[in-house]
Amino acid sequence: MPVVLLSAVAGLGIVAEPALTLSVAIAGGIALAVLISHSPVVDGLVFMALLSGPPRIRVRDPLASLQGELDWVVVLHILVWLAGAVWVFREAYRSVSAARGVKAPPWPHAAGLFLVLFLGLSMTVSPGPLLTGFRAFQTLVMVLFGYFWVARYGVEKTLHALFWGYVVLGIGLAVAAVVSPELVLAGKRMRGDLIADTGAVGAIGLITLLCCSPPMRRWVFALILALFSTLLVLSMTRSAYASVLLFLLLALMRRPRISAVRAFVVFVGVVLLVLGMSQALPVVVSWIVRDPGSLATLSARIPWWQYLVPIMLKQSPLVGLGFYAAPRVYGQNYSILIGTAHNAYVEVLAGGGILSGLAFLVVIAGSLFSSFRKFLSSGKSAGIFAAFMLLLAVLSIGVASEEMIIASPVALAFWLVVSVIHAQRDTTPAPGVEAIAVRGAGDDEASGGAEKGAMA
Repeated sequence: MPVVLLSAVAGLGIVAEPALTLSVAIAGGIALAVLISHSPVVDGLVFMALLSGPPRIRVRDPLASLQGELDWVVVLHILVWLAGAVWVFREAYRSVSAARGVKAPPWPHAAGLFLVLFLGLSMTVSPGPLLTGFRAFQTLVMVLFGYFWVARYGVEKTLHALFWGYVVLGIGLAVAAVVSPELVLAGKRMRGDLIADTGAVGAIGLITLLCCSPPMRRWVFALILALFSTLLVLSMTRSAYASVLLFLLLALMRRPRISAVRAFVVFVGVVLLVLGMSQALPVVVSWIVRDPGSLATLSARIPWWQYLVPIMLKQSPLVGLGFYAAPRVYGQNYSILIGTAHNAYVEVLAGGGILSGLAFLVVIAGSLFSSFRKFLSSGKSAGIFAAFMLLLAVLSIGVASEEMIIASPVALAFWLVVSVIHAQRDTTPAPGVEAIAVRGAGDDEASGGAEKGAMA
């Protein structure tokens, strides 16, 4: 009898609202699969789906989301983040069952939960409460997903998963540039707006490759290095360049026990020497700087922040103007091309108010302080060095982009790194720990850990 009733309801639903019924059915199937699964493959699919964003794929009116308009991409986003929420629920239930009680979350995640609460409160004043609520929900999933993923798989496997995720994103960007260039190209730049931020993928991917990639053949390493380097160069993204430059400077200062990093620093030094001797260095610098006149205002971002933040302080200082939704409305008065704050910190402050800004500051400052202390004491260790470099890279990218706080590869990387840093806080690497070797099978094998990522 229940099967007959269910079939009847499903039939009526398909006739009345076929798209909605299909979406609900798919959502139910995904939720059930994630709940009952014990497979790392399913976990990996959820990880990759959340890391991807998913891609926006199409150009959309910035006001459409404020009005609650749905299309297939929005439905896809809802399904993906529902799967992430179900995964978090499953892991939370297992954790509580194993511990036979509820434990208080560690301080960075507690601050993250307060951030979610305060961002959610901005729904009360948001011009697009559904959009603000969904963005706050995504942040909640990312905070908890990072915590439970590291708790389940550990630091090393988390960094490996992050690396492979960025490899997939990098390949996706490269394929899109050939098959559908309109998805990733913006004039001379390869921005990747509708797939993933190309500069961020290049910079973070490069750091994960050099610092924490799993064993692989040298030719595979070289191909991935070429992929991330090409994406980084073609992105013409100054914040991504700055993060890699900071990475190189700190690698020179700290000299971590990672052969790939040392080889890469030498390689970059040789390239700079050749460019300097051939008098081509000014051309490269002009490429990196791109538009010297825009540096003073960060491509007109600073005047936009000076316009948006005072409005928040005057109208709604505590809970903000509506997370992620407010810039779309106020941007219409400032410039029709403005859709976001173009800065993660301003996005949180203007959208979620002083309360959200303080919670976000606690997460960032606490993680930065904890990671810096480990960097000073054990920075030659591959894992410690990698976590600190990834955190700095994400924070640098957040200066000129909101990608660090909205659902995106950068945002999930941020919350994963926050969890990794917390997991590393009470651990001390064994003396002489080296990076994992880049090795394979047959004649291409590296002979030991010190040969990881050799540039030969």
